[in-house]
Amino acid sequence: MQLSKLKTKMRGTATDSLLLTFVKVVSAALGLLTSKVLSTQFTLQENGTYSQAMLLVSTVTSISILGLSDAVNYFYNAADDDETKQRNIATVFGIQYFIGILSGLLICAFSVPITAYYFKNDDLYKIIFFAAWMPVFNNLLPMLQVLFISIGKAKVIAVRNFIVSVMRLAAVAI
Repeated sequence: MQLSKLKTKMRGTATDSLLLTFVKVVSAALGLLTSKVLSTQFTLQENGTYSQAMLLVSTVTSISILGLSDAVNYFYNAADDDETKQRNIATVFGIQYFIGILSGLLICAFSVPITAYYFKNDDLYKIIFFAAWMPVFNNLLPMLQVLFISIGKAKVIAVRNFIVSVMRLAAVAI
């Protein structure tokens, strides 16, 4: 009886893994298509400004995640009862909100030196306040993804990732 349940669970896990892999490949392809559309529609100056904003976003995102997506998986699955799981997850997400907001405020506070002295691009100043808040959202999405996978909702994440990728491409195309 136990062997049958284990085989069923393994099949479900394998199916979820394949689905997530497929959606990741499709999302990557849509990301490349989005980049192609942006590069053909933007002027050289606009494309450079966009690239500088994305460089800032990706750098701050990488620094401010602090391994918290792994912490979601560890602390959720390490807890024995639902109350402890909820407390652990609330703490991890609370830390990320704090770090993300602090990062956004720092980018806003140092927007002039970043745009005028580091990148030497005045056009970047027009979008830096939007870019300042992207890292917190870029960090929350993978944390939520790990949490959904931990609670057995991989299909929800796969569908969400696919929809987000399609919507991003549509927004760029429009």
